[in-house]
Amino acid sequence: MEKTTLSEQLRELAKSPKKSKSSQLFEILDDVEFALSAGVTHAVVVQKLAQNGLQFTLPSFENTLHRVRQRKKKKSVIETKTTINHVVPLPTVVPRKEIEESNQPQKRQSFQYEGTKNIDASSLI
Repeated sequence: MEKTTLSEQLRELAKSPKKSKSSQLFEILDDVEFALSAGVTHAVVVQKLAQNGLQFTLPSFENTLHRVRQRKKKKSVIETKTTINHVVPLPTVVPRKEIEESNQPQKRQSFQYEGTKNIDASSLI
């Protein structure tokens, strides 16, 4: 299977009139993000998308990009939670005696004064 260029992918997306612009942008978001991280301006990306049949004004592109980024972020969080649920090991069995002992309040050590006999001050000299 050959990798297609961004322009070829955009042309294929443009042929499907049933998809919304935001869903089309969602499908190519990684490529758009790559271009933006390389320093390509939003205006140039909008021009390239328009050349391939996906029309945006600059403000609508920025707004749609923001919404699509949020949607992707939510989707990745949901996928991560699903993955984590399957990876978590079962809890280990702790004997009941240990549980009962650990639930007992800890006894505080009380202060014990150990006094000494009164020492005559003259014996110290």
